[in-house]
Amino acid sequence: MNSLLRFNENQLYLFYDFETCNTNLALDNWPWQVGFIVTNHKEVLEKHNYYIHWDNIKEKISEGARERTKFNYDVYIKNAQPQEKVLDIFESYLYDDKYLRIGHNIFNFDIFVHNFWRRVNNRKTNYSYLNNALDTDAIARAWKSGVKQIKKGSWMQDMFKYGDIKVKGMKTRLEYLGPEFGIPFDYNNLHDAVNDVTLNFLVWQQLKYKIDI
Repeated sequence: MNSLLRFNENQLYLFYDFETCNTNLALDNWPWQVGFIVTNHKEVLEKHNYYIHWDNIKEKISEGARERTKFNYDVYIKNAQPQEKVLDIFESYLYDDKYLRIGHNIFNFDIFVHNFWRRVNNRKTNYSYLNNALDTDAIARAWKSGVKQIKKGSWMQDMFKYGDIKVKGMKTRLEYLGPEFGIPFDYNNLHDAVNDVTLNFLVWQQLKYKIDI
């Protein structure tokens, strides 16, 4: 049992999240913000927030995404950096195997957004990091379905499998899990990538004791 992640004080984690121009998986879902943090088993060590520059962002972003993410063009245009530079920085963490990569609903959303971003830059599809990645949305669905253990050898398959569990009334979004776990947080400012990954880390701190991983 000491091999469980809840007992591993040496593990480093990379939590990440995108804000995008569409709320669903459109074929051209442009990411306009990426937030990621590096943590150890108990605290945040680094925090990164990047706005990603694209031409004609106003034409790319849907009205639904604009409202949900509270997209502010003035803030965006002031802080947006060259998109390929941001991709290089993000991938220097994402493809570093010392990190266990974690996100919320990444196996059904963010990994495809990242791959689209790679293809825009003529980079080949590369999902190799998923061999050492976990999805807290999938884990929450598994836990609420009565699953007791997720074994390391089947992480990737299980994240896809459990992420597809759909049960009426099951609430696994971060804004539901946070209050359910009694986590104090500014829930009015979610759907900002850095705020989301910060809450994701706090949810993970609770979730890893609910199910053996």
